[in-house]
Amino acid sequence: MPIGPLHLGFTLPVFARFRARLELLPLAIGSFIPDIELLLMWPVAGSIKAARGVMHSLLGAFTIDLAFTLLFAYLVAPPLVAWYVKKVGDPSQAKFAGGDFSARPSRFGVAVGSALLGTVSHVLIDVFSHDRNPLFWPWDDGQGLHLMLLGRWPSSVLMHALVGGLLAWAAWKYWRK
Repeated sequence: MPIGPLHLGFTLPVFARFRARLELLPLAIGSFIPDIELLLMWPVAGSIKAARGVMHSLLGAFTIDLAFTLLFAYLVAPPLVAWYVKKVGDPSQAKFAGGDFSARPSRFGVAVGSALLGTVSHVLIDVFSHDRNPLFWPWDDGQGLHLMLLGRWPSSVLMHALVGGLLAWAAWKYWRK
């Protein structure tokens, strides 16, 4: 999915349903962290398609993506969100379905599981919307797996509409004052 934050369309409703068993910040960050690979590798690889590598694989989801997600969830995001909340003066903007984007995760094991749910869901959702998914990197043929059953553009548009619709619904339902 070219718009990484749309992956929140899957993870935020999951958090809303299972909030007692999940940590919001690592789940949310994990759901789009694989796409930082695109930002880092695109200039080197020459195209976004070619930039999809280890961070878009299952191996990457359980290693590199997990490490980046936990780093961001514990050290980077909480102070940035707290600064934003202070700047706008509205703490409700950092709240979602009983979770708080400005709070560091309090249960490390749950944070790891939440981060993995986010990273793995990203990698698996991309299988339905991209024609290059190195899911089994480094053991695949470079193209990996894709299940774009309707063709490249229709499948991508359908996945964008689905997760975008879920994200809009979750925002409407859980970010209302």
